Amino acid sequence: MSRLVVSLHDVAPATAELSRRWLELLETLGVRASLLVIPGRWNGQELSKSPAFVDWLHAAESRGHEIVQHGLLHTRDKQFVSTSSRSRIGGLLGRGCQEFWELPYEEAFQRLVQGKSILASCGFKPTGFVAPAWMMSEGTLDALRDTGFHYTNNHTHLINTQTGEKKFVVVTSQRPRSLLSLPGVAVTNGIAKYVEARERSMRIAIHPADLMSPRLREANLKLITQFLSRGYVSMTYQEMGTYEFQPVTIHKSSSSKKNQLT
Repeated sequence: MSRLVVSLHDVAPATAELSRRWLELLETLGVRASLLVIPGRWNGQELSKSPAFVDWLHAAESRGHEIVQHGLLHTRDKQFVSTSSRSRIGGLLGRGCQEFWELPYEEAFQRLVQGKSILASCGFKPTGFVAPAWMMSEGTLDALRDTGFHYTNNHTHLINTQTGEKKFVVVTSQRPRSLLSLPGVAVTNGIAKYVEARERSMRIAIHPADLMSPRLREANLKLITQFLSRGYVSMTYQEMGTYEFQPVTIHKSSSSKKNQLT
């Protein structure tokens, strides 16, 4: 079965109207999306102080969409910026959104717990985390495991945070100036043919602001429609993980091991 995940990034009170309009369009195509929700204060607004938006998210979840934790504040903390080449690469790719790119384990852990707590106070229990700009440190990956998240992903892979298993899953993003942007229909069709021929899973990432550009809006909708028409099944990241990753089997070959697990 060919699988398609459509993720709507930067879902927050500050993008409430654009997020609503995107979801309406996706639902007309039969898409169940993964909604990447920013739990902390972003662009002057906070999730915990936006009850109407929280209600909308609950309604979306009840219709089969998934709530995913998307960073905490979605902005780079200058306290953790360095002069290293890694930091320069982060600035180029993340454009100020690379919140988790240079965080040590302790700071990443605290931010993950804080974001999870905010979402829990709003009635959500996300199993997945996606870092802003898909960028995170090794310390973040360790913290994701220790805070109980089941999966994350980056520009190239879906990652089981508990086992470390990775699956290559193509992603497209039609954002302006993004290194993942698709410059034309020929490239879009080429990616579609490549993925389909190899029976690969596929990710399409969209952002609220993409709706404001007719070119980006239509390009994203066309790409989604193209994959669905080719037999791809729309599902959330959580559902994709159940297909992509084998369940973890714990072998109890001795009484001592059994005692350690109980």
